[in-house]
Amino acid sequence: MRAEAFADDHRLPANLSDSKPQTLLERRRSLTLQFVIPFSAIVLCMILIFGIFHIQSRRKDLNANLYQESEILTKYLTSAMIDPLLMGDYEKMQNIVTAVHGINSDSAYVHVMGVGHRVLASTDPKFRNQVLADDGSLQAFLAGNTIQVRETGDASVFEILTPVKFENRALGQVRLGISRRNVNEAIRRVVRSFVIIGLIGLFAGLAIYTYVAQRVATSNAVLFDQVQRFGLQMEATVKERTRELLHANTQLQDANEHLKDLDKAKSEFISIVSHELRNPMTSVSGFAMTLKKMGERLPAEKKASYLDIIINEASRLTRLVEDLLDVTKIELGRYDIRLAPTKIKPLADKVAEGLKIQNPSLSFPVEFTDPEIELHVDGDKISQVFINLAGNGVKYSPPDGSIRFRAEKKTDHVLFSIEDQGPGIPKEHIDKLFQKFYRVETADPNAPRKAPKGTGLGLTIAKKVVEMHGGKIWVESELGHGARFCFTLPLAGMPVPVAQTGNSTNASGSAGTTIAQAGKPGVELGSTGGAKS
Repeated sequence: MRAEAFADDHRLPANLSDSKPQTLLERRRSLTLQFVIPFSAIVLCMILIFGIFHIQSRRKDLNANLYQESEILTKYLTSAMIDPLLMGDYEKMQNIVTAVHGINSDSAYVHVMGVGHRVLASTDPKFRNQVLADDGSLQAFLAGNTIQVRETGDASVFEILTPVKFENRALGQVRLGISRRNVNEAIRRVVRSFVIIGLIGLFAGLAIYTYVAQRVATSNAVLFDQVQRFGLQMEATVKERTRELLHANTQLQDANEHLKDLDKAKSEFISIVSHELRNPMTSVSGFAMTLKKMGERLPAEKKASYLDIIINEASRLTRLVEDLLDVTKIELGRYDIRLAPTKIKPLADKVAEGLKIQNPSLSFPVEFTDPEIELHVDGDKISQVFINLAGNGVKYSPPDGSIRFRAEKKTDHVLFSIEDQGPGIPKEHIDKLFQKFYRVETADPNAPRKAPKGTGLGLTIAKKVVEMHGGKIWVESELGHGARFCFTLPLAGMPVPVAQTGNSTNASGSAGTTIAQAGKPGVELGSTGGAKS
C-alpha cells in the first residue's frame, strides 16, 4: 500500500509522459490555437455582457413607455365611465370599452365592474354579467384615486386597476389588461440585430488576431521545440530513477513487514507457551511438594488424587511439547509423512474408545457408510487429526453430550466429519480458527472467562496434516447448534497433491517436505511442488 501511494505521489503528469516530439509546423499551429482560443473566449464574454446589459436596458425603457401609455389610457377610461355608471347606461359602457380595445394594440382585455363586483362591460363576452371574487382592491382604492399595477398568471400580460369615483363615492372599477407582445417582439428584433453584429465583429477580430498570433507563434515554436526535447530527456531520466526508488522502497517495505510479523509471532509464541508451561509446572511442583511434606499423613484417596493431577499435568505438558515440535517441523519442512494402505474406521474406533475412557459421561458414536474404507495415508497422522478435532469438541460439549464421527465415500474422495453439541462458533471467528495460536476465548472479549485451556495449535496441525495428504478441511457452525469439522482425503489410487508447508531448505538448497510410501524410498517435494528423489 505504501509503495502504491508513493507511486501515485511521484507519477509524472500525463501530458509529459505521453508527449511526442512535434514538427515546427505543428508547434506553430498549437501555439496559434493557444493564443486564439483565449482571445475568442474573452471577446465572446465581452459581447455577451454588453448584449445582456443593452437588452435589459432596452427592455426596461420599453416597459416604462408601455406602463406610461397604459396609465394614460386607464385614466381616460375612468373619466369616460363616470356618466354611464351614474346613469346605468351599459350599452354606452360597452361601446367605449370596445372602441378603446380596438384602437390600442397593447390592450388584452378591458373589464368595467360595479360596486357589487359584477362585470358590467367587457371585451370578453364570457365575463359579462359575471360576479368576480373580491380581492380587496376596490376597498383599497376608496381612500384616493390610486392606480394599481399587478402581474397576472400569464407572464406576457399585466393588469392595471383603477377605481371610478364621483364626489368621493366609489361607482365601480376599471381593469385593463396590457399585453407585452409588442415589447417582446421589439426585444427579439434587438437580439437578432445584436447577434448578427456581434458575430461579424467576432469573426473580423479573430481574423486579425489569428494573423498576429501566427507571426508570434512562429518565433516561439523554435524555442519551444528545444525546450521540449530537453524536457523529454529529463523525463526519461526521472522515470528511470523513480522506478529504481520504487523498487527499493518495495523491498524495504516487504522486509519491514516481514520483521514485524516475525516479532509479533515471537511475542505471541513466548506469551502463550510461557502461560501454558507455567500452569501445569506449578501444579506438578505444588502437589509434589505436598506429597513430600505430608505424604505419610495424607489419606490414600488424597494421595491418589494428587498423583492423578500430577500425571494429567505431565501429560498436558507432553502434548504441548509435541504440538510445538510438530508445528516447528511442519514450518521447517521436516514433517515426515509415511503413506501406506490403511483402513480408516479402526483408527476412528480407537480414538473414540480412548476419548470415552477419559470422558465417560460423553458418547462417541462412529458412523461410516463403508466400514472397509481404505486409503493411502499415514495412519498415525490421521489418528492425530481425529484426536485434535474430537478433543476440541470434548472441551466444549455438555456433560452428557455426544461427539459423532462420520465418513461418506464420494467419487474421488472420502468426506469425514466430527460433530459436537457445544455452544457453536461465532461467524466472525470461523475463517481464523485454523491459524496458529488462534483461540476464540482470547480473540473475543465477550467470551466466557472460564474457557477451556489450550494453545491454539491442535487445529493448525490438523489442517497441515490434511493438506499434506491432498485433502481440504473446514468448519461449519451456528451459535447454539454445535460445530461440525469436516475434512476430505483422496481415495486410494487418486493422485495426492502434497501441499507445500515449510520454509526450510533441503540438501539442494530448496524447501521441501518428506513423503515416504510403504516399500519405497522417501520423496521430497521441492519449492515448485515437483517431486525430488
